Parts: sequence; C-alpha cells; structure tokens
Amino acid sequence: MEAAKTEPLVTPVRNLIGMWGWLRRGSFVSAYVTKELQGVGLTTSPPFTEVGLDDRVRLVRWNKAAANGTAAEEPRRAAGVQIGTLPPATHGLAFVRPEDSLLKAQTMMLVSGYSQLAIMHSPTDLRGAITWESVAKVLLRGTSATDVKSARVDATVVRRDSDLLQAIPQIVAAGFVFVSDRSGEVSGIVTTADLSKQFADLAGPFMLLNEIEVRLRITIAGVFSVKELASVKDPADSKPVVSVDDLSLGELLRLLAPDRNWERLKWRLDRKEFLTALERVRWMRNEVMHFSPDPLRDEDLQAMRAFLECLRTFQP
Repeated sequence: MEAAKTEPLVTPVRNLIGMWGWLRRGSFVSAYVTKELQGVGLTTSPPFTEVGLDDRVRLVRWNKAAANGTAAEEPRRAAGVQIGTLPPATHGLAFVRPEDSLLKAQTMMLVSGYSQLAIMHSPTDLRGAITWESVAKVLLRGTSATDVKSARVDATVVRRDSDLLQAIPQIVAAGFVFVSDRSGEVSGIVTTADLSKQFADLAGPFMLLNEIEVRLRITIAGVFSVKELASVKDPADSKPVVSVDDLSLGELLRLLAPDRNWERLKWRLDRKEFLTALERVRWMRNEVMHFSPDPLRDEDLQAMRAFLECLRTFQP
C-alpha cells in the first residue's frame, strides 16, 4: 500500500481490513492493521476501531503528533467493545429544533417509528430530546404549550470511543443515549432495542456452537473408548484425557478422519463433506472465541445452523 498523495481514499472498514484477509475486527486485527497503516504513513479518519464494520473511513497521512503538539487522532487498540461499533451510533439521526411545533415532532416520530428525537440546531448544538413520554406529560398537564421545547428532556451524550459495557446502565435508565465523535458532533443514537440486537448478534453464535459441540460429543462418547479418544490428543498438550470433553474440535476432526472410525458412527453421510463442514464450524468457533465486536457474516451463521440441523437429524 502506498501513502495517499492526492484525494483521500474513502473505504468501508470491512474493505479496509479485508486488504489483509481479515473479516472481523478484534484486538489483534486492530493492532495489526494499525501498525501496517502507520508503516506506510497512513491512518484513518475517523479511527476504524470506533465505527461500524460497514461505515466508511478516509485514509489520511499519519503523524505522531498534530501540528499543535497534541496527539494525532489514530486508530487505537480497544480493551472492550466501543459503542461506536454499533451501526446506529454513527449513522446520523433525525432532529427537531426547540421552536418547532409539537405536532411536527409527533408526526416525525409516528411516520418514522421513532420513540425519541434529538432537539438541536446543529450536530454540535444538542439541546436535549423529545420522547413520546415527554409529549404525553405535556398533553396530560393540559397546558397551552405547542412547541418542542415545552416537552424537552435532558439527554446523555457519550463519546463513540466509550466502552459499551460501561454505557449500558445509562442506556437502560433513559432508554437511549446520543453518541458524539471527538469533536463533539452528534453522530447517532443508541437505544435499548439496539442493545437487544447486539446481544443477539453476540450470544446467538455461542448458543449454536454449544449445541453443536454437545450433540457431537454425546455421539462420540457413546462410540469410542477413553483410550481411543486419548490417541488423537495433541502431543504438545500434557493434560490427560478422561472424557470426550477433553478434546478440541480439531482433535475430534482427527478422530473421525479415518474411514474405520467414521463407519462406526453408522451415519449415512459422506465423510468428506461432513468433515469439511465440521472444519468450517471449527473455524467459526475460533472466530467467536477470539472476541470481536463485529458479528459473523450471515452466510457463516446459516452454515452453522444447517450443520446443527444435520446433527439433530442423527443425534435427536
């Protein structure tokens, strides 16, 4: 890769890390890509670690320090999941002005399915929020107020490089938080519904993998002796084998590779095709266990679900 000489290159984060063959970010991938970019005098704006996988970043020249002597903005290795990696945190948001009518705000929320709107004059001038609850309170009080500011409530703003786990109590308490970049410009909103989706994205693969492994291990435990299981153990691993649970998926693959062992399962399946699918599951397990804020691809999840259905057929 050569340093940019003219117009900055703009690319989705997915394509950026894909230049090195990566599909998802994690601490190792983020550190590796950052080092490679800096090696040719480049960085990204905004930092590719602080936005969603499909958000676009600009490749710009990298300096160790900005002209004013402060540290230059650069991708950094995050210890946890940053709130900015959730797509709604960086995809912009609808807003109304304090002087707008309540009717306008209600209409915007109703036709767009929003539960709240930002109140601001510009992305750096947030004045609060208006919600269905705050509108209802104004109407119940029976006042003659008809403008947005009469239903204004305070709103919390968190930086997009903030730790998601630490921001959860604030999101749950208010139902939402606004997200800003380092310059203070509000770039999006994260709600409790977004947290639910993030949980499903992260927890779903764990549950699929758990059932796949349990069903496969139950079957193998009923066919092979402990001595046979121990024969495929990695020699570099000194831990004794006392049950099938002491073997990795890679070792289970090694166990089922010989025809004589495969035939003992008595499954009317093609061994090669099954083991190829199991190898893909093993790869996906490694991807999930090496934690990344980015979800698995839809095609990978579908392959995992299909493999599980296969196991359910032969191991009810």
